[in-house]
Amino acid sequence: MYFKIPYSIYHDEFKGSLIRLKWNTVLKMFETINEKEGDLPEDLLKYKVTFIDVPFVDKDDVKEMGGKWNPEKRCWYYVNDTDNKAFFQRYRVIEDP
Repeated sequence: MYFKIPYSIYHDEFKGSLIRLKWNTVLKMFETINEKEGDLPEDLLKYKVTFIDVPFVDKDDVKEMGGKWNPEKRCWYYVNDTDNKAFFQRYRVIEDP
């Protein structure tokens, strides 16, 4: 599971906690180490990244709604705390791109 957490929030809220996060230097995101989603606190889950399969013709709409392109995974993603979550649910979720 990947998370897009601003460093200041990570440092203040999650660093030193029992949640095991590591920085993925390629993806430039935090990822959990052997953690299940049910074991994670709600305040962390709002930073969870969801990868989605977006047709090329929709890329501009997705970008406008706050979606981000990950060049290493070569797919789009959004962060769960977005106001436009309903918009992104029309696309297929990619479990492990």
